[in-house]
Amino acid sequence: MGAARAQEIEADVRSRLLAAADAQQDAWGSHPVPSPSGVLKCKRSLWYTARGVPVTDKVPFQSMKRLDAGKQSEPFWHQMYADADFTVLALVGGSRIKVGEHMTAEFDSALYDKTDDSVPLLLAEFKDMGGWGYMNCVLDGVQASEYDYYMQMQLYMGAMKAEACVFTASLADPTTTLWLWNNIKKQAEEDFPPFYVEVVLFNEGEYNKGLEAAALVAAVVASDAVPPPDYAPTAQKNKKDRNFPCGTDERAYCSRRKQCIADGG
Repeated sequence: MGAARAQEIEADVRSRLLAAADAQQDAWGSHPVPSPSGVLKCKRSLWYTARGVPVTDKVPFQSMKRLDAGKQSEPFWHQMYADADFTVLALVGGSRIKVGEHMTAEFDSALYDKTDDSVPLLLAEFKDMGGWGYMNCVLDGVQASEYDYYMQMQLYMGAMKAEACVFTASLADPTTTLWLWNNIKKQAEEDFPPFYVEVVLFNEGEYNKGLEAAALVAAVVASDAVPPPDYAPTAQKNKKDRNFPCGTDERAYCSRRKQCIADGG
């Protein structure tokens, strides 16, 4: 085989893989709306999801791989906690729990500490995080840096009558994140944690806030009218805003940004 033929095969393989990725995203079903993981998201985006409106801005291939890697990290952490003398419990058969009046959910797992009977049942939430999100979580805590995750855990705890949830974050790209930690955040390398653990305590006020948000989302998605967006999809990102959800023409963060703009975003 000559070099020219090898290049033809390379191009064909790349094209077919990208087409397969697009087809896979087209087959993604709609998710329950509202849900604990998305109750604070833009209500127009949630309306699209509830109605099964096709995405107009697909996830880049590299991000698809990371999303799948995040799912695969859960069994790894289950085994790690089991090896660390915790009893790891999971919902049987993929069953879901009721969260308030409008939501169902399936949390990652729950933990019993074999070494200390005084520790109550702990819910567990595992996340595989990119560099910026991971560093902000380490430096500021999950409530300040990833409020969606914090609310998700509050809703799980409220539904399960649990006092606390162990949040465990792993690194999607350790080498790059360490470089950012040293050179951008100006933090000492010896302070760089290989994973992040935080015990989040149940807060009834936050739980009720999440239930109120879910009721509002449920009312919005029940209407046939496209709701107004919570954000301006064509606005420029403020560098200090960690939660800018829309993105740009070059890089959309929301999978329905073009649809939103077409509907008068």
